[in-house]
Amino acid sequence: MLIITEIPVMVRFINGIFIIGGLYTLNGMRIYIRNVGLFKTFRYFAYKIRAGAYSSKKMGQVHTMTLAEFTEEIMKEENQISGKIYYLYGIPLVAISYLLSLII
Repeated sequence: MLIITEIPVMVRFINGIFIIGGLYTLNGMRIYIRNVGLFKTFRYFAYKIRAGAYSSKKMGQVHTMTLAEFTEEIMKEENQISGKIYYLYGIPLVAISYLLSLII
């Protein structure tokens, strides 16, 4: 049996809050990392591959954006994915679970 019934309900509740808060926080971090740095370069090369710029049949025929143009395009406010909501829920949930575990 995978479920241990001897663990108190409050401890299960605290563990559940911690796991949900941790997942929210990790998701917020993933979105932040996706929006900055080296990952922009990875997204640019994926864009060029999808456009067929590296295909031997289309070599020289496909006109893609330069890296600077692509960066300007993805850095526009409407193209940014915000991780704010994940941080607003994730960090307080982790903090609450920590405080509850200190009380119990």
